[in-house]
Amino acid sequence: MWKEFKRYKSIYKEEGFKGLWKKGGWKLFLFIVGFYLIRDTILYILIPYAIFDQLSENNEIMMTGLLHTHSMLRYFVLIAILGALIISFRGMKGGKAWSKSANLFTVLAVVFVHVQLLVGLALYFFGDLVPNAWKNASAAMSNAPTRFFMVEHLVGMLIGIVLITIGRAKSKRQAEDQAKYKTVFIFFGLGFLVILLSIPWPFMPAARGWLPF
Repeated sequence: MWKEFKRYKSIYKEEGFKGLWKKGGWKLFLFIVGFYLIRDTILYILIPYAIFDQLSENNEIMMTGLLHTHSMLRYFVLIAILGALIISFRGMKGGKAWSKSANLFTVLAVVFVHVQLLVGLALYFFGDLVPNAWKNASAAMSNAPTRFFMVEHLVGMLIGIVLITIGRAKSKRQAEDQAKYKTVFIFFGLGFLVILLSIPWPFMPAARGWLPF
């Protein structure tokens, strides 16, 4: 699989997406699905499961620590995305070259959202709230705060993370700096809005505090 990945990467650099699709076709599509399925299964399911299975004796302490981490990490996520948005907006309006700060903030945003995803999935599958709620899903879904954490929070965050990830990936492929800034501004802007709406702020029905302690 690694050799195929390197071959497709080389074709993409030389001939672009059209050349890549022309030579790969449905085989390429199946390769991409298989690659990400295997990678994400290992990163986001198997490794966390192995870790939490080994630490199950201290499950309550560990989950409290993860919850606090998850709560505080949202601010790092929002600051990184907001920083990327401000820089990209200034870059578009000022006709500036792609800067080191733009690259830094877009990378930080992607890193933070994926770390947040990993921590969130650990809480979702190994915490108390969601697994217990799924045992009586019909009753849980009729309760707005519980439904928020079972479905709405997860789906919203996944959409936001996908938008941020695509925005960073697409911006790297743009040849012109203004196109890079525009791509980041659009995708990061949409991702920022979705993530902002998916956080359980204190004024929402599924309220959580501004700080975890």
